[in-house]
Amino acid sequence: MNIDPIILQKLTNRRLFTARDILIATHLELVEALDIPFQAAEELLLYVCNQIAPASTTVLDLHARAKLQLNHVPTQLLMLDQQLRGGIPVGGITELAGSVMYIDTEKKFSSRRVVEMARSRWPHTFHNQKTIQSLTEHIIVVNPDSSEALVGYIKALEASIIDHNVKLVLVDSIAALTRSEFSRDKIVDRQQILASTGQPAQTQLTAALGTMWAHAVNTRLVLESVADVRYIKVAKSPAAPMAACAYRITEAGLELLEGHAVPAQVQSSVINMHVAHEINYEPQAMDI
Repeated sequence: MNIDPIILQKLTNRRLFTARDILIATHLELVEALDIPFQAAEELLLYVCNQIAPASTTVLDLHARAKLQLNHVPTQLLMLDQQLRGGIPVGGITELAGSVMYIDTEKKFSSRRVVEMARSRWPHTFHNQKTIQSLTEHIIVVNPDSSEALVGYIKALEASIIDHNVKLVLVDSIAALTRSEFSRDKIVDRQQILASTGQPAQTQLTAALGTMWAHAVNTRLVLESVADVRYIKVAKSPAAPMAACAYRITEAGLELLEGHAVPAQVQSSVINMHVAHEINYEPQAMDI
């Protein structure tokens, strides 16, 4: 069945363009608005329902479809991927928390480092200019200079994800922009909080954006260093147990330290992990 051209024209004249426009109307409202018989209104509603209702399927079909879908992005750290049931979960927010020193005077994404890691980790794949070009063409970089610009990019993500078949979005970092946009009357509070979390007696790693952000995160991976050894820990996950593994940074990126025993303090639960900066990070206007 197709919609009668006369009824279709009447729908257009009444500015009923979407399925929602039709379905929120009752039979009698459609009869009056379109000047059609009750049966025609009933058939129209049934047709629209059939067009938008999902088709029934079997569990076997769903299982086969799930196997074909990418549900995780592998980190290439075997032990971590096993704990995360395949890697970074698709469709959620994963936070990497840890002490960071990042110096980038030109504020540019390090494309050289990406190429270096690709060639070192997958030498048989990225062995010529054509494959390197294909890799770099699929990495999109944006540089927001304010939290407002960042929010704008995030709101526009859906179209970019569809257009470019994006599987992973990295934000480095959420805290950097929000911290830089404090109003002048909150600078003292900010310095006090930063000082309190940076005291020599404070040896436990903390998450930096408060409880509101902490609850928004689906998965949290904590990176820390103990006795000159780097560790990555699953500190929060709806599917993975609390676990940690040692790693090192090489030309190929992160690599596991095989056979390395993880200290008890690194294995500690996220329950013992503090959340710092219990403040509102909404940007405020500054008085000039």
